[in-house]
Parts: sequence; C-alpha cells; structure tokens
Amino acid sequence: MATAVTVMPTSLPYDGNAIEIGTETFILPPLNIRGLKANQKAQRELAGLDEKDPGWFDKIFDLMLPVLLIALNRNYPDLKLEHLEENLSKEQYVVALRTMREVSGLVVPENPTEPATTPATTSQPITTGSSFTSSSKPDGPGSTSSEK
Repeated sequence: MATAVTVMPTSLPYDGNAIEIGTETFILPPLNIRGLKANQKAQRELAGLDEKDPGWFDKIFDLMLPVLLIALNRNYPDLKLEHLEENLSKEQYVVALRTMREVSGLVVPENPTEPATTPATTSQPITTGSSFTSSSKPDGPGSTSSEK
C-alpha cells in the first residue's frame, strides 16, 4: 500500500477534517452557501434516479463530485474535478461524502465526541433558545381540558 502524502500549505483558509484522495491528504472544510445549494440540488436529482435507467450509477458521481469539489476548492482553489475522478477510490469517495456532510452540519457525526456541539439535523429540533413552557391547561372552544 502506498504511503499517504499530505498536501497542506503552511496555512489553510478554512478548518475542516482530513480526507484522503489517492495517496494525498486534504483538509475538507464545510460547504459554503454555494456548496449547500449545489448539494441540495444534487440530492433532489438523486432522489429521482431509478436504478433501472441506464447511466444512473454514473449520474451519482456526476452530481456529487462537483459538490465535493466546491468544498475542497475553499482550501485548494487549483484542485480540479479531473484530479478527483482520477485519484479518488470508491472507499475514499464514500468517506469524503460522509465527512463533507458531517463537517457541514448536514448529518450527525458517526462518533460524536462532544454531544453538546453536535450539529442540528432534521431529526433534531432547532429552537430559538427560549425556555418558556406553559403549565396552564387550555380551555375554551376545542379545548381538551376537563376543568372550566
């Protein structure tokens, strides 16, 4: 097995998580707004794919590699899609997409180390921070309260 080469300038504009592309290590930062929009568009198109359609497998890569590249270009502006297509293995692709979603706050990390900082997902409520709760029973029309 080849030894991984770390491709890190002395300072990167954005923090992120390390991923491997071929034998190189890159720091993958969170998606910016453009990347989040591209990801949402790609997810909608992926949801409409049918495995019976010819070319559906290629379409997955055609939709998601550009989203991954948007994130990577924040730290590596000269990185090209061709580099990803030539060097990224299937296993690295899966890890890179999961890492991109985690670092962008789109999913909860598989092994969260600090639950208090876990990003919100659709399965977790997003609150305004208000701790107000009502303890009074409802009354009036449509009420289920038995006290009047």
